[in-house]
Amino acid sequence: MALNKKDEAAVRDATYYAVALHQDGKEIRFHEDYDLVKNLIGIHRVMERIIPSKAPLFRWHEHPKKSLPVQWGDGRIKPVTLGKALMDQLPMNIDALKIEFPERDFHPLVKLFGDYSVELHWNATSCLKGDFNHLNRLVEKMRREGRDKAFQNRRDKRLASIRDATKGLRKITDEVFHRCGSSLVVRLDLSYRIDKWRPSRFSVKDPTNLISNEQSRAHREAFIRFLKRKYPLPLLMYAWKKERGRCTSYQYRLLLFFAGDVPVSGYVVGNEIGQHWVNDITGGEGSFNNCNAGGHQQTGIGLINRWETEKIKALKEIVIPRLTMSDYYIRVISKGRIYQPGGLPPKPRRAPGRPRKYRPLASPGVKDCLNKPLPDPLPSDFLKNWR
Repeated sequence: MALNKKDEAAVRDATYYAVALHQDGKEIRFHEDYDLVKNLIGIHRVMERIIPSKAPLFRWHEHPKKSLPVQWGDGRIKPVTLGKALMDQLPMNIDALKIEFPERDFHPLVKLFGDYSVELHWNATSCLKGDFNHLNRLVEKMRREGRDKAFQNRRDKRLASIRDATKGLRKITDEVFHRCGSSLVVRLDLSYRIDKWRPSRFSVKDPTNLISNEQSRAHREAFIRFLKRKYPLPLLMYAWKKERGRCTSYQYRLLLFFAGDVPVSGYVVGNEIGQHWVNDITGGEGSFNNCNAGGHQQTGIGLINRWETEKIKALKEIVIPRLTMSDYYIRVISKGRIYQPGGLPPKPRRAPGRPRKYRPLASPGVKDCLNKPLPDPLPSDFLKNWR
């Protein structure tokens, strides 16, 4: 099972969004992280083409006799088109990705590339014919491992998980607008202050986290409990996704559906509950990003009515995939759930069996009643039956 073009575009957009820093509705991209994600996507694309291929990726080109010094070797390795694409990715060391993105689980194809990248790079730069043969053997070994049934199951499970999450959240969204005429959609990113982490001696992007996994989970549960029980605006449905920010420790991306019958701005609601996260839930250690800041009329958030199909389409095609598809290439390693929708009560069950249909009893027409002569003399119980 491979990504189609539509899913690939959504996954790429969600991954770039996940590694960026967001403040006041604005996106701040770090060039190093952006380039690493770009390389990560390139590795995945090349590996998707290599695994089903059969032809050798490298050929041996003999030097003309006595045309070059002896120390230059007998020839050189000449890659085919797909082999050149693989060589372009070989300088990328998987260990650099692990340092830049700590506590992450990478896609199985990316991990398979990492297992062979060092040895492939060493042999691809050689001028010896023996290393050329070993290079093609390594590629064939990598293909066999990529075609293994267990590997294919892990790969398919990764794709199926994001597709199921996206499909399920879209279905719940349709149910919200089916039950309610309108809804106030709020997108919020909850995280922690930058000064709650400190850099290690290896890299500034490998922080020693001062907020534990248990603390962040307790904060998130308290925040959802506040929205359900104490916040005055009724919460119809919610979904949260756990991620790991470069400068913000653990963070939660929330999609909240409030009742739309109260005239209030999504920006105001986002600021109110965001300040509650900072001041009351985390005790001043948290921070938040209100995605409803600025003009987002066409991005699928804010007050949306049932008949506004363009906004609902943007919600389902842009906002929801950014929440559910961000962990295809890089997934957070964490105990417990990293994604969960909830809040929408189950639909009331109908009584079993065939539904009853009440039909009025057939009665004679008015014309028939008027044309019918009255009996003469009238019977004693005529008035009683007439009533």
